[in-house]
Amino acid sequence: MLKTFLATSILFASPLVLASQQLAIKTNNELITTDTSMAFAYNDELQQLAQVDLANNLNYMLTLPQHSLGFDTAILANKQHPQALILTTDGVYLSEKDKSVLLFKYESVLNRLESDKFTKVNFIIDANKDGLSDILLPDIETNTLYIQDKQGKFNAHTFTKQAQFKGDFRSSRFKLDIDISIAPQVIDLNQDGLTDLVFSNKKNAQVLLANETGFAQNTSYLDFNMQLGKTPDGETLEIESLLDINNDGFVDLITKRVPDVDGMDAMSATVHRQLHMGLAAGGFAQKAFKLPKTSMIGDIKFDEDFDNDGLMDLQLFNIDFGLGTIASMAMGGGDTEVDVEFSVHKQLTSGQFSEDPNADFEVEMPLSMSNNSSLKPLLLGDINGDNKLDAIYKSGRKTLSVYYGGGDDLLSSKRKKIKHKLPEKNHNILLLDINNDAKKDFVFKFTDEDGTSTIKTIIN
Repeated sequence: MLKTFLATSILFASPLVLASQQLAIKTNNELITTDTSMAFAYNDELQQLAQVDLANNLNYMLTLPQHSLGFDTAILANKQHPQALILTTDGVYLSEKDKSVLLFKYESVLNRLESDKFTKVNFIIDANKDGLSDILLPDIETNTLYIQDKQGKFNAHTFTKQAQFKGDFRSSRFKLDIDISIAPQVIDLNQDGLTDLVFSNKKNAQVLLANETGFAQNTSYLDFNMQLGKTPDGETLEIESLLDINNDGFVDLITKRVPDVDGMDAMSATVHRQLHMGLAAGGFAQKAFKLPKTSMIGDIKFDEDFDNDGLMDLQLFNIDFGLGTIASMAMGGGDTEVDVEFSVHKQLTSGQFSEDPNADFEVEMPLSMSNNSSLKPLLLGDINGDNKLDAIYKSGRKTLSVYYGGGDDLLSSKRKKIKHKLPEKNHNILLLDINNDAKKDFVFKFTDEDGTSTIKTIIN
């Protein structure tokens, strides 16, 4: 069990390279990063986009085509660095400094959209895991996957996939919501050596199977062999996620049981989750492992392997949401600071997780009733080059706290400190390996009231 110790040692014992640059556009939005030293900044209201080269400490505004809806980042066959692709009402464009280049035109429900804001959208995937970006665009009854070849050309494959519909009566009118989600999981579902596309929501999942010539013409529904939706006791059983948490090649299913509560009661209600392991013969085990409970605004993640044993460890984020927190939110206009209890539970070879946390500590973070994003109270990354994850979080206006990775407890029991002026918002503190030395560096985005932004880079 980790305890939070006061520590006086400072991480930065060696000289640092500190670079600073002012962005070519004004923006209050967070930087959009890639797996490289290239990032992007955007202004949603003024519809502006800038490319930020952190390695060379320069940035410039990109040219946007007319009727832009949003952008995503992509790896193109004929480009050295990640590029910004722009989704418009008539086509997909490559955005460059002096011009925008049409890649292809398309027809879908997106042609009829109207938007007065320009934002980050997710329409880029690597559908066949060849390292080149592909583009997926939705329609009501079909989707079209544009697969990039080694020459940088996009070849269209249209397949049948029913959109999800949900309707209800409001003020004597019938309102119909259509889910045209375009962010599938790319994974080899049937163990044939080819990556498939899995589209999932809370109620069901559809899979587009790959074949030797590309992909199938239709999606098919996955059989979970369980009744999802409303349960006899009035709760709701939902799909939380589909992923391979034990690296055995079979997709595992995490479900969650959500109580039927509204308003402030939902903030403190308890969510129960279970893990159904994927079977070699297909489907999921009926016998499930119980996972730690969280509040409705708590979260569980399986996206990091802390000890490099090939098994994803469980990260638990829980918030003790009581009357005091409610009162603070009421007085703060819906915003307050909350304590997030963070813990890591090592995955065992049985597929279960250690009952007692291997590491745990408390992190303070802002909470807003208007913010629906997932909990991100801390950063995880190797900042000292020992090939182990370190946990970093903001513990003051000029202090970052660090728990180094290593040992049976996954994270050190002693906290180190980094002293540096920090951005006000947590999401403006980033970890990126800018100089490709296998150590994460720090990127801070500072923004004035008028939107003027400065990027400061610290190389470890």
